[in-house]
Amino acid sequence: MPDPGIVIEEVDLPPGGGGSPGQAPPPGATQPRNISLAEIDAQVGGLYVPSYVPQGLNLSESWVDGGKSNLRYKSGNASGANMRVMQFTVAPRPHAKRGSVETVTVGGESGKLIRGAWLYGRDAKGGVTAPIWDAGISLRLFFQRDGKTLAVMTSVGGVDEVGSELVPVAESMAPYSQ
Repeated sequence: MPDPGIVIEEVDLPPGGGGSPGQAPPPGATQPRNISLAEIDAQVGGLYVPSYVPQGLNLSESWVDGGKSNLRYKSGNASGANMRVMQFTVAPRPHAKRGSVETVTVGGESGKLIRGAWLYGRDAKGGVTAPIWDAGISLRLFFQRDGKTLAVMTSVGGVDEVGSELVPVAESMAPYSQ
């Protein structure tokens, strides 16, 4: 199986900054806004969307920021099940704890699955604490389709409910058609 060409730097500590998928945006950050899939398709030059979504999840937000499109799916119940599908217009360079990345097969091709995320906190003076790796808070699957880099991820409440569904979602990704 050929390498998917996705660069994930495995480190003992992340190179400053960052955050985790479960953290709220910093104060003053732009909040996502809903835009149509057709508008995202035009902005990214061909949007890929899943034809399969785990039961109970519905598209709740869609936006483009920082070189990627984002489709967020949430459950309507209290479980917190969630999933985000991203398509990158700029090559992503995620950082992962050494030993937390595995190669998986997505539609006959290699993908990279990251188990966990760096978590940052605040100390009593408001400073950022040293990051810690939490292997159970997030699953991120990076793969390529027709030369485009895509990712499917889940965090916090979705890891148990949606985690086993990431590969089928990734395999169902196809060009958006109106």
